[in-house]
Amino acid sequence: MRELGPASSDEMVLSFLRAEIDSPKWWPRYVRVLNAHHLNRSSLIDNADLNDGRANRDRGIVLGEVRGYGRDQGLFHGLPLDTKWRRVSLDPTEFQRLRYINKDEFWRNFTGGTRSVQDGARNYKGSRITAGVDDVLRKIRKGASIPELILVEDMRGGLVVLEGHTRATAFVIARSNPISALVGTSPAMHQWTFI
Repeated sequence: MRELGPASSDEMVLSFLRAEIDSPKWWPRYVRVLNAHHLNRSSLIDNADLNDGRANRDRGIVLGEVRGYGRDQGLFHGLPLDTKWRRVSLDPTEFQRLRYINKDEFWRNFTGGTRSVQDGARNYKGSRITAGVDDVLRKIRKGASIPELILVEDMRGGLVVLEGHTRATAFVIARSNPISALVGTSPAMHQWTFI
């Protein structure tokens, strides 16, 4: 894993929003929250200024209302407050470290119980994520920009996908390029509900 430098929690939040804002599953919720707070997607997310403290707070509020960030709820239940973020690049030889979130039966069943993204890559055809993976694979092969993954490091050296399960699967299938990611670490990461 090549270390690319530290990242702030504000950068993680922005990266998360950029990756998920157009998701068929999540965008209606984001639109509803943005509208309820009279926030402009373009200035808040698409053309964000990380030096704008108010915008950083607003992005945290949006991610909090949709996914539980900063509220110890939902996807962020139990994620340690002292999580430190950094940017990394994962070489294809390190993809065996990637595991899906321990959130629901789908990811466990999808991998035969291993939660290994490599197992998911072998099993994706015919699953509910097939179309999404195929779409990301087309983008990778065209050289399009793909949002970075958001991962957390467990105490055994594994990297658990916090955001980007479909993209992680496609990256492992493509195996041609390093993966850009934000990685969160904390001595208390074992407390995250989905580790």
